Amino acid sequence: MSKNTKSNILKNFIIDTNVLIDDPDAIFKMGEHNVIIPDVVIEELDHFKTERSDRGNAVKRASHHLDNLGKQGNLKQGVPLGEGKGMLSLEFTAREKDLKSPFKYDLSIFDNRILWLGYEHQKSANPNNVFIIVTKDTNLRVKANTLNIPVEEYKNEDVLYSTKQEKTYTGRTTVFLPGNILHKYKQMKSLDLAVVLKQGFNSVGDKFKEPVYVNEFFELYSCEQPTGSCLMGRYDGKSIVPLRYTDSKMHGISPRNVGQHFMKECLLAPPEEAPLVIIKGIAGTGKTLFTLAAGLENYSKSSPGQYHSKSKKSKGYNKILICRPSTTMDENLGFLPGNESEKIEPYMRPIKDNIFTILHGDAVMEPYEMKQAEDEVNAMFTDDYIKTEALAFQRGRSLNHYWFILDEMQNATRNQAKTIATRGGVGTKIIMLGDPDQIDNPYLTSTSNGLVYASESMKGSKLCWQVTLTENEGERSPLAQEAANRMK
Repeated sequence: MSKNTKSNILKNFIIDTNVLIDDPDAIFKMGEHNVIIPDVVIEELDHFKTERSDRGNAVKRASHHLDNLGKQGNLKQGVPLGEGKGMLSLEFTAREKDLKSPFKYDLSIFDNRILWLGYEHQKSANPNNVFIIVTKDTNLRVKANTLNIPVEEYKNEDVLYSTKQEKTYTGRTTVFLPGNILHKYKQMKSLDLAVVLKQGFNSVGDKFKEPVYVNEFFELYSCEQPTGSCLMGRYDGKSIVPLRYTDSKMHGISPRNVGQHFMKECLLAPPEEAPLVIIKGIAGTGKTLFTLAAGLENYSKSSPGQYHSKSKKSKGYNKILICRPSTTMDENLGFLPGNESEKIEPYMRPIKDNIFTILHGDAVMEPYEMKQAEDEVNAMFTDDYIKTEALAFQRGRSLNHYWFILDEMQNATRNQAKTIATRGGVGTKIIMLGDPDQIDNPYLTSTSNGLVYASESMKGSKLCWQVTLTENEGERSPLAQEAANRMK
């Protein structure tokens, strides 16, 4: 949220419901400016308060704040938000029968009544006292624009987004170094970061000056042969060290590019070192496939195709647990028929597809072989080797020795990401996967989602390893790669 503490301009922020759902503490983050809560926001909060979900919990917290502020005075007249902050007030919006101005939108719709409030205030506003609608709803911002009402998208200032950077954190960087430096790195198995900062160059020939975070991966190229193959490494907080798991098995799945090598390193590092892994990338880069393969490799001593309840022994994880956040799944789960597993089954089909590929490859099979293979994959779920659950039901849990996969996390909220990151107990490895550019949640963007929030917040933590796969590292098929590059 923008502030203007150096001027005499007083801003009055008219808050939409989705802002309080996204951040229940938002009313305290507007600086010295005023906050206006339309009455329809209270109505909408009341509608969601009984939900057993992250949205329900956010609503309860926001309502608790408003209730406490109401004890200080009359909310309609306004109450102070705290020392150095503005006032909070609740204002009533018009119904259709009360309309006395040429307002063009249907006031039976709550969003339009918020819009009307901004419209009415804007008519009497002056340059030193402005009224701004704050919302995460794109269409409401478009409507406000048609009426020349100031409007802003809410962005939590506590979130460490790279909004002023060209891109979010990728967990990897490229450096060009003199050949003799790389030769010493191969021999000594270590490269001092100071040497990289002093003698390294980036891809355009400028001196390497990027900030380096612990667990960041390095592609090291020779200045003399810039188009040649690269050496790989990871900054461990002291120096750049070679990857440890390049020769390790991962249930028959092998890296085909640099990004997948980095991803494998993240996944095979023990939970004591890397309890949280964040992997971003477009479709077809192998995020889900590699994560499942690593989980099966760590979980079982069986060889591929030998998943039977009596012969299966754990290597260190009690369970492989998979969640795929989806706005539809999490909000409407209770209305679907069947038990929890049956309700979320349609959302887990991509997971089964990947497990099928891990166990049986991509070769053409006879019908009876196909049936046996599918039965084997299904048995892994019915026998609870792999468990699937809804993301909305993870709050309050403490998971010990779990291989916990969170697929499609770009559709999760920041609160959901925080909830998941705090579920990990002893020996649990949490893996968040997703493509920030493939958002299905109408209130999230490529930067304001749980996956990017976790990535930006946890960069530099010794307990978090992360990497972003590039557009050129898709390996699903030539068509998938071509479509991902062209159909943006």
